[in-house]
Amino acid sequence: MIEDRPKVPVDGDQLLAWLEDVDIKSAVFWEFYPDVVVDDPVSSLLAAANLLCRPQDAEGAADRLTRHLLTLWLNVVSERLDRDQALGDLCMGDEILPEGTVPAMTVEDLILAAEDSLLAGDDDEQLNFWSEVVDAVNNSYVVGEGVCATRRLTTRRQMTGRGKPGGKATISKIRN
Repeated sequence: MIEDRPKVPVDGDQLLAWLEDVDIKSAVFWEFYPDVVVDDPVSSLLAAANLLCRPQDAEGAADRLTRHLLTLWLNVVSERLDRDQALGDLCMGDEILPEGTVPAMTVEDLILAAEDSLLAGDDDEQLNFWSEVVDAVNNSYVVGEGVCATRRLTTRRQMTGRGKPGGKATISKIRN
């Protein structure tokens, strides 16, 4: 399953270990999705894959936020993101933090605030706000030594040296 996906740099056993770590640390996740960590590893991985790979299937603001939170939790337990990292110090690339986000808030503060919002049964507007913040953080870049990767737009024609003069070129994002 995961082993058949060449772009997934993790094996099933590692993902199961991370899911169990999230199960221990999250205040809300398993209340919403108890079928992810079960005795059957295949069922657990299929349930997690459905949540992570099919966000368009979210049923409302709480479900969407919880799916984004699972991704954030996996980014934290896999050590892709540091819990103590301030949101304002993340390399956002083309993403921007939603208006109203406190840049001094840490990744851990974000997790706690989003989970508190879910537990409090906040309205869709508040849940959507946290969902947007969590999604922006999940899409931030991992960079070394505090240097943000530069990005530029390049046409496919420029990348390959092909294309017809005056023709339409596809814009592709390239990381340097």
